[in-house]
Amino acid sequence: MNTASFPNRNIWLLCLSQAILLTHSITLVTIDGLVGAQLAPHAKWSTLPITAFVFGSALIILPAAFFMQRFGRRLGFSLAALFGMAGCACSAFAIWQQNFWLLCLGAIFIGNYMGIGQYYRFAASEVVDANFKSKAISWVLAGGIVGGVVGPELSKFTRDLMPTAFVGSFIIMMLLSAAAFFLARQLNIPHSRNHNASAPQARALFTIIRQPIFIIAVLGAALGSGVMSLLMTATPLAMHAHHHSYNATAFVIEWHVIAMFLPSFFTGHLIQKHGAQKVMLAGIAFNILALGFAFSHLQVLDFWLSLVCVGIGWNFLFIGGTTLLTHVCLPGEQAKVQGSNDFLVLCAQLIASLSAGFLLAKGGWLALNIIALPFVLLVLVAVLFLREPRTT
Repeated sequence: MNTASFPNRNIWLLCLSQAILLTHSITLVTIDGLVGAQLAPHAKWSTLPITAFVFGSALIILPAAFFMQRFGRRLGFSLAALFGMAGCACSAFAIWQQNFWLLCLGAIFIGNYMGIGQYYRFAASEVVDANFKSKAISWVLAGGIVGGVVGPELSKFTRDLMPTAFVGSFIIMMLLSAAAFFLARQLNIPHSRNHNASAPQARALFTIIRQPIFIIAVLGAALGSGVMSLLMTATPLAMHAHHHSYNATAFVIEWHVIAMFLPSFFTGHLIQKHGAQKVMLAGIAFNILALGFAFSHLQVLDFWLSLVCVGIGWNFLFIGGTTLLTHVCLPGEQAKVQGSNDFLVLCAQLIASLSAGFLLAKGGWLALNIIALPFVLLVLVAVLFLREPRTT
């Protein structure tokens, strides 16, 4: 296969797979917080299903890296879609039975799907020449725009598809998981078992993580994702507490996800032109701006502006960090480097999603945003004071 052409068939398949993946993610975040609030034994546990979703991702992220290193991307992504189908079926049954803990179990399975799907972007970087890596990553992540539009709309139009609200939403998502399985079977990604962690050139993980470029990449992606997850998880509950309608909440989440992925069409070009470090600094600026809207009157427009800004900020930090990470790996190190990075990213999201309900219950929307600010500033310090070579 000629990997030089861009975009190639694999890139398009990965874009579509990313679209389905994000449709699951956004639909779950939009629905499970509200359903969780109804079924949870206490208000502070209302976001536990979303935390279970992130936990499921974190649980599988490292094993998935080594599984795909040994057996290939196609088999790994096929397995991911099967997890998605199982999770959607479990979630639909849980809502029908009004069982909070079964809802959390379904979220874990969907999280497994999400965790393996995190490697779509790395797979994209493996099927193009080095000059196109940042663009390939951006294009695949841009598939999330579809998820940003379809996810909230899916939750609105399938909410009452069945007698019990939202059961139909998960049934439709189960069918989308089946489509993701079909797409995975069409992939043709070169796989070499010789590139493993025991190869002579492979370095110890401790040696790799001491590099400034690795620290910048992980801090940017992990803390950027953590802040984004905190605000996105808390927003449906905060808007409900301020008496905004479900449709208004879905509208805000929809535009948040569009803001997360729409810049992907040009983020790769910006990185090629200006370097990852400057793009990540722009992402930090958008995050700070997003947190500033917590001091406003908390109308729908205020939530919309906050979520749009944090979405753009996440895009710049995440793609910038991912691009830097592709320059850290030597042959045979991809699994340990990619797996470690994504594990830390998901740990940050796990803590953020678990904290969201508690912080809202104890301090409200303003306190939640104030607590997020130091983490954004930590990324700023890392990007400014840890040197990284100019990369594209």
